[in-house]
Amino acid sequence: MKVSPITDTKQETFEACLRWHLSVVKAIGSRGIIGSYNYLDCFCGEGHYISPNDNKEHEGSPVIFSKAVMADYFPFPINPYFNDKKQEHITQLETRLRFDVDFQEFELFNMDFQDFLNSVHLGRDKKAIYGLVYLDPYKQLTLDELATVRSFLSRYSRIDVMLNFPATSLKRCIGAREKSGYNYSDEYLSIDATLDYLGKKHWWIRLPIQGDKSQWCFLLGSNYEFNGAYRKFNITSLKTEKGREALEHFALTNEQKQNKLQRSFL
Repeated sequence: MKVSPITDTKQETFEACLRWHLSVVKAIGSRGIIGSYNYLDCFCGEGHYISPNDNKEHEGSPVIFSKAVMADYFPFPINPYFNDKKQEHITQLETRLRFDVDFQEFELFNMDFQDFLNSVHLGRDKKAIYGLVYLDPYKQLTLDELATVRSFLSRYSRIDVMLNFPATSLKRCIGAREKSGYNYSDEYLSIDATLDYLGKKHWWIRLPIQGDKSQWCFLLGSNYEFNGAYRKFNITSLKTEKGREALEHFALTNEQKQNKLQRSFL
């Protein structure tokens, strides 16, 4: 599968955010209030890829997650759910996890990610259900798709969300509809509107990657406020000045940035 040169940085960011998130969940779990932890990878892929940067095999999100939970002790059950629309990806992933990683406890799904989120039922005691939904789609998500994510997160308020998507593509979709006279909000949400829509109280963002023309935007949302910023991996809260500047970078087109700059001199 062909991947972007930015993919290595994306996976490093995912692993950093995942370990940060897991450390918080583990601390909460030490108080005995977590009934289960559930990881839902909506676009899991086959678990590995060949990087164009060094032409070597690198680990994808399912393998990164599996190794992270195998390397630590958690005082609650962990339930991983991996989904991909392509059957060949699921087949390859199962082989890799069971035989290469020796990770055995997981469930595999082969369907559209909206059907996946609608089909996974995690139990009745919502207050004891924790976890993470990871969304790394091949394109920007539509309003209908975001509605499915929002519905799932509203049912399980203690499940965090990680979202990675190409901001450039989203801005092009919105811009094209605006020029045609369409109300783009019927089909797409801007980045800041997406954050409000998904309903999490606290958000963290990865600062822009130099040379990334697609402007991949990596976000972590939670109802718990993690301490500080993960500066080593350029991850910061949207409450900080750097975080707000990063969000503006991803949300505004070059024309909008220029207009804002000109207004600041008036």
